[in-house]
Amino acid sequence: MSGPDGEPDGVINALDRIILGSYYPDFIYGFTSDFKYKNFELNLILEGVSGNEIFNATNGTSLNSFQRGNNQLKDIMGNYWTTENPDPNAKYPKISAATQITGSERFIEDGSYLRVKSLRLAYNLPVEKLGLKIFDLAQIYISGSNLLTFTKYTGLDPEVNSRGSDSGNVANRLWIGVDQNAYPNAKIYAFGLKLNF
Repeated sequence: MSGPDGEPDGVINALDRIILGSYYPDFIYGFTSDFKYKNFELNLILEGVSGNEIFNATNGTSLNSFQRGNNQLKDIMGNYWTTENPDPNAKYPKISAATQITGSERFIEDGSYLRVKSLRLAYNLPVEKLGLKIFDLAQIYISGSNLLTFTKYTGLDPEVNSRGSDSGNVANRLWIGVDQNAYPNAKIYAFGLKLNF
């Protein structure tokens, strides 16, 4: 923070805080389509957001030189400060279980993404030609959810919210957009048969 003369005062405190972004995206978008060709049907859902930031708190413990003795991601290997290589610009601090973490812009990441949320390919069997007049519809299909995600976010899933909620407790609302070891959306594959009588 600057002192009265505009020069840095050399003290890091709450007055040095700035707003680094917002979890709320600038815009949310989606695309839904239903394609049909002869007996085939293809249903596709794309979704995405743009212009939001995520606080990647997972990296606060998993990329922080064994803070609290936690296991680390492989990126830390060879990229940390040592007495043999006292690089002041090392990507990570000295390896030590006593390393203390301070939240900073280091953990703020772009949360924009485009996701193939759902894809379903179906084939309607020609029930009359097959002598299956008992059925109005006989359809076989394969489908998947959360198949592909295009993002620059380094965490497991940019569609994340570890703690925040819209409860009456204002503190809970302030936690929105924090990724602290959040479980990602699962990829789901399915094969099925749909019968209408």
